[in-house]
Amino acid sequence: MSQQRDDGFQQPNDRDFLAIDDLTLRFEEARETLQALRCGEVDGVVVRNGPHDHVFTLKPVDDFYRVLILLIEEMNEAALILGRDRIIHYTNRCFAELVYKQPSDVIGTPLERFLSLADQSRIGEMFQQANEGPVRSELVLRSADGEESICLISIKRLTVSGMTENYVASLTDVTALRRTQAALQIAHDDLEKQVQQRTQALAETNAALKAEIMQRRQLEEILQKKAKELSRQNHQKDVFLATLAHELRNPLAAISNMLQIMSVTRFDPDAIKEAHSGAERQLAHLVRLVDDLLDISRITRGKVELKKSPVTLQAVIESAIETSRHYIEAAEHQLVQHVPTEPIHLDADLTRLAQALSNVLINAAKYTKPGGRIELEVRREVSEALLEIKDNGIGIAQDDLPYLFDMFSQSSDHDSLKYSNYHGLGIGLSLTKALVELHHGTIQAFSGGRDQGSTFTIRLPLRSEYQADQKEANNTATGCEPNRETTQLRILIADDNGDVLESLASLLRVAGYNVSTVKGGGAAVEEAFRFCPHIAILDIGMPDMDGYAVAERFRQMPELKEIPIIALTGWSQEQDRERSRVAGFDHHLVKPVQWPVLERLLETIINAP
Repeated sequence: MSQQRDDGFQQPNDRDFLAIDDLTLRFEEARETLQALRCGEVDGVVVRNGPHDHVFTLKPVDDFYRVLILLIEEMNEAALILGRDRIIHYTNRCFAELVYKQPSDVIGTPLERFLSLADQSRIGEMFQQANEGPVRSELVLRSADGEESICLISIKRLTVSGMTENYVASLTDVTALRRTQAALQIAHDDLEKQVQQRTQALAETNAALKAEIMQRRQLEEILQKKAKELSRQNHQKDVFLATLAHELRNPLAAISNMLQIMSVTRFDPDAIKEAHSGAERQLAHLVRLVDDLLDISRITRGKVELKKSPVTLQAVIESAIETSRHYIEAAEHQLVQHVPTEPIHLDADLTRLAQALSNVLINAAKYTKPGGRIELEVRREVSEALLEIKDNGIGIAQDDLPYLFDMFSQSSDHDSLKYSNYHGLGIGLSLTKALVELHHGTIQAFSGGRDQGSTFTIRLPLRSEYQADQKEANNTATGCEPNRETTQLRILIADDNGDVLESLASLLRVAGYNVSTVKGGGAAVEEAFRFCPHIAILDIGMPDMDGYAVAERFRQMPELKEIPIIALTGWSQEQDRERSRVAGFDHHLVKPVQWPVLERLLETIINAP
């Protein structure tokens, strides 16, 4: 550079100064000289004028320029000066550090070399736009070791004379900012997701709470209804027990009276006959009560097996009317039938279906004032037989209709009971409904209310094609006579109840059988060896040795294993019958047995091959 002289001028250096000997330089030469000064190609101009040299320098500008360069070098933003071809002519320290290069290695290098592939394809367009005005964008720098930095870039075309083909660019490293923003965005998204999840969880919790509240309300309503129903059933139970006691005491009292009459009028045949007849009626009533209870028990446990066969509805009706005739005639009711003469064929258990229909007829007779009217109408529809039983009785309260077919259901109208002497246990209609449904039918009850009468409607499926059971008909038509004299038949009876034992023995002796009686199971085994019976009738519940054990002993003895054994017991459940069969019994009868039933069974055994 130049050296300072004593007169204040700097001593020119031949390498740095341009000497002008002639002040008459052409204008073009002067312009080039000034341009050289401005561009820093020379530090000053020496003008020789006689013995004195005049030195002109741009020192103040040079100092300002140096300060400016220092600021650019020290700032935290990258600065570049580039040509039109995006070759870097100048870089500050910051840019060199971003790309992990020395400034000297950066100068002369295209900017694209330091950009990501995506930004390399668009940097040219950005410089084109800079010709119209400043351009601001964001791009990714790639360092020498492949590390990427996100930068904001600002490109502007220089307007300084002589440098209009150059561009200045500044880059701000926003990598940390973008990462922070990305982390914040992730945190925001995560928080938003958590808020959504929490909101959804709260919504689900609220929905669950609402559902639980609704469920609890419904459960509360169900419990209230259940409590009401249990209260009603408990009341029905109390009524049933009271009614059962009443229904048992009445016939027992009548039988007791009849026995006393027979005792005090031993020599009055007519009185004895009448008392005997009354006792039989009351006994039949007791048997019916017990049978109904047992039937309900069997049905509720699914132990009832229908013995279906081709029958006519007319036969069912005839049997039902015969069963209920006593109740209808006792109340002096008029029974009107509208039954077609053409047979209506069913596939049914005649006994059980007649039992169901007779229950409805008896119910109509019970709850109709004396001298009432009962109508039985039968119609054949497409695939069903329709039976309607109407009466002009006291009717059914609307509150009672929903529970009419429930077990032990009784009318809530206490006045209704005064019209009937046969209150019943409240199981007749329940049994009827069960029997009808076992036949795949339906039963409904209708009433307009008190004193409006009642109508019961029964629907039963028709038999598609009637086929007479010829074998059953032949068996029914064929009479059976014993092939042996009954006086030759020996019957052994074992029962720990003396009255039952002696009364049954008396009946058999009157019928001509040779009878031997014992009061225990052990005695039965001993007597069997001595008496050699043709038939044994054994009670089950004997104290020393029950009937099962006696039957098993008989089957183990060669002398007794072939004799028919009849169980005569109060145990009537299906499992009781099965147990007696396994023990060796051939037949199972339930006390009290009707004499015709026992008589037919004995005849069947006698006539067996």
